[in-house]
Amino acid sequence: MNSGKPHHYRLLWIVVLLALAVAQPIAADFFDRGERAFLNNEPEDAAALLEVAIQNQPGRSQAYIYLGIAYTQLGYLERAADILTRGIERGVDKKEQLYHNLGIVRHKLGDPEGAEEAYRQAVRHNSSYSPSYLNRANLRVRQGGYQDALQDYRVYLNLAPDGPESDNVRRMIAALENEIADERARAERERVAREEAERQAEREAEEERRRQEEERLAAEQRRQELLGSVLESLEGTGREADPLGAATEDFEDFDFELGREN
Repeated sequence: MNSGKPHHYRLLWIVVLLALAVAQPIAADFFDRGERAFLNNEPEDAAALLEVAIQNQPGRSQAYIYLGIAYTQLGYLERAADILTRGIERGVDKKEQLYHNLGIVRHKLGDPEGAEEAYRQAVRHNSSYSPSYLNRANLRVRQGGYQDALQDYRVYLNLAPDGPESDNVRRMIAALENEIADERARAERERVAREEAERQAEREAEEERRRQEEERLAAEQRRQELLGSVLESLEGTGREADPLGAATEDFEDFDFELGREN
C-alpha cells in the first residue's frame, strides 16, 4: 500500500501539469482574441475576452492597457480606472503607460488633481515618456498654471522634437510666453495702481486729519473769544453796578440819619 501512495501523488502531479499546460494556451488565446477585437474597434468583445485574460494571466500589463481603453470607449470610466489601477498593482511592466492612461480617465471623470498625480507617476517611472508631459501640460493650461505648463511643453519638445504635436506645442509655447509676459505687465500695472491708490488714500486721510484739526482749532478759538467777550461784559457790568449800589445805600442811611435828627 505504501508503494501505491507515491504512484498516486505522481499521477496527481501529472494531471496538474497537464491542466497548466492546457490552461496556458487558453489564457493566451483569450488575450490574442481580445487584442484582435480591440484592434478591430470592437470594444465590447474585447472587454469580455480581456477580462478572462487578466484572470488567467494577472501579470500581463498589455491586457490591462487594452481593457482600460475598451472600457473608456464604452463609457465605463470608473471600471476603466479600476482596471488600470489593478494593472499598476499587478503588472510587471509598462507602468508609465498604465499611469498615463489612468491620468486620461481621471481627467474624464472630472478629477484634475488625480489626473495630474497619475501623469506625475508616469514620468517618475519613465522620465522620457513624452506623452505624459504633453497631457500634463495641457491639463495645467486648463487649470491656469501657465508657468508649469510651459516647463512641461519644453520637456516634451526636448524628448520629441519631431513628434506629431511638436508644431502645435511650439505655437502653444509662444502663446504662453506672450500670455505670461502680458500677465506680468498687468500685475505690474495693478501693483503701481494699487500703490498709487494707497498713497492717494493716505494723502486724503492726512488732508482730512488736517482739516479736522483746523476746524478744532477754529472752534477752540471761537470758544475762547466768546468766553473772553462774556467775561469782559460781566466785568463791565460789575464796575457800573457796585458804585451805584454803594451810593444808594449810603444815601439812604444818611437821609435816615437826617430824619432822626429833625
